[in-house]
Amino acid sequence: MLLLVLNFYLLYSVDFIVQAQNICSPGQYYYADFDECYRCDKGQYCPDGVKLACPAGTYNNLYGQVKCRKCSPGDYTEYEGSAFCFRTHKGEYSSDASILPLPCPPGTYTDQPAQTQCRPCKEGYYNEYSGSTYCVKCPQRHFCPDKINEPLPCPMGEYNALYQQTKCRKCKTGWFTIAIGSLACTNDTSLLGSIIG
Repeated sequence: MLLLVLNFYLLYSVDFIVQAQNICSPGQYYYADFDECYRCDKGQYCPDGVKLACPAGTYNNLYGQVKCRKCSPGDYTEYEGSAFCFRTHKGEYSSDASILPLPCPPGTYTDQPAQTQCRPCKEGYYNEYSGSTYCVKCPQRHFCPDKINEPLPCPMGEYNALYQQTKCRKCKTGWFTIAIGSLACTNDTSLLGSIIG
């Protein structure tokens, strides 16, 4: 009995598609209840007289279409049957138009909408948070050996008077610093007492 029902369903489906193809023009679909063809809706496509939803990552903003349009690079729609795509925001990227965009990982950023990938921070810049729209310049007295962690203060015996540095400079012989995170070295031995305590 089940086999008979399945055979009937398959024959009916094939007959329906053949009938739809013969009656309807491209961009139309066949509505059996009224035995008429109708113009395909937005968010749909009608290649052979049958109405189908546009897959995720595609859209249709016009009536009577036989195929769907792909979302532009950096745009997306995770829904089927879309009449438009969404624009990816700053701080996000969309490499796959059929899923939600992802936040830029630490050490990267996007400062423009509709991006398919994030930009890495330049040397001497950092960003420790996801979804960032910019990177931060490494400050004086510090160094930034990587792009995903906050700046580190220069250790004793080293200094940094410049921004955007990935390492600190060592004091020349006979010179020293009196604290971590120093802007400059000194050779004033009277300051040694403050280091010793």
